[in-house]
Amino acid sequence: FPVTIRNNDGADAPVIWNDLFQNNSTGNTNPFGIIFDNNSISEISTKKAAGLPATDSIMYGPMGAVAKIQYSAGSTITINPTANASVKAVLYKNSVSSASGNNNVLFAYARYGRGKVAAIGDSSPSDDGTGDSGDVLYTGYNGDVTPNHRYLLMNATIWLATKDPITYTFTGNGNWNNVSNWKDSRMPPATLPAGDAILIDPVAGGTCLLNVTQTISAGASITVSTGKSLIIPGSL
Repeated sequence: FPVTIRNNDGADAPVIWNDLFQNNSTGNTNPFGIIFDNNSISEISTKKAAGLPATDSIMYGPMGAVAKIQYSAGSTITINPTANASVKAVLYKNSVSSASGNNNVLFAYARYGRGKVAAIGDSSPSDDGTGDSGDVLYTGYNGDVTPNHRYLLMNATIWLATKDPITYTFTGNGNWNNVSNWKDSRMPPATLPAGDAILIDPVAGGTCLLNVTQTISAGASITVSTGKSLIIPGSL
């Protein structure tokens, strides 16, 4: 159901996003576990996901707690945890009595590889009411269910922009600087930044030889698994 076609080509924004998700060079037809239903709903929903922890970055982020969302001719979302185990719904339509499940989602987020994605099926919550006087304009960002949309979108933006801590794991045998000795071929940088970690866990009978200079910044860490070996030539 077309609701926000800008160039009159017959394809609404959800159609374009779904095309990108389902037809791409990765061969993965649902990489984020998120598909837009391409329908049109309008409602104010207070249906937060059941069992959502108070630490949830989107609903209880640094800008403030989100209590509701207003959709104005927006599309619901279907999530698929089988396609992406990290995908999480945080807001549903009011009609979802259990406030759980994969259907009728209004806001969802997920991780993919080292990246993140947040999805909402309506542009109205981010609309500031300005634009072509001939268009239907909304004051969703600072109006409607204020300040909820501002909290929701800013919490999501902060989550998207915040780097997740990384743990680099040595799983092979031999030299530190052999990339194949590291899980997923992810070798730590020469200076490990605060928040990141290195885990030394060589293959059974193997050792890790630190044959390069490695700096561990304050707030970063290096751990050797119990019974495993890290050889450091020279001095610390």
